[in-house]
Amino acid sequence: MRAIAVTSAKRSATTPELPTIAEEGYPGYDAVPWWGLLLPAKAPATLVTRINADVLRALQASDVRERFAVQGLDTVGDTPQHFASYLNTEIARWAKVVKTAGVKPD
Repeated sequence: MRAIAVTSAKRSATTPELPTIAEEGYPGYDAVPWWGLLLPAKAPATLVTRINADVLRALQASDVRERFAVQGLDTVGDTPQHFASYLNTEIARWAKVVKTAGVKPD
């Protein structure tokens, strides 16, 4: 099996030689899996800040970065506010896809 492109809007840092699907003729294509930690909405800000700092520190550890890279994963560590904004954008984008496609639950 040979990879032919990545599904993200930008080339991957772990495989920069692979073009994006957009570069291969499908402009605007951007579909990537993501992982994140979510806490209850009422979680104390001090707890959110502490967990975020711990996660950012872990993501900077060379063994963690190497393990992710072996799996072809790019790490993104940022603020809780940035992640919330990203989630809102993803929800709106995929809601539009679901509506346009007429997807209904079984």
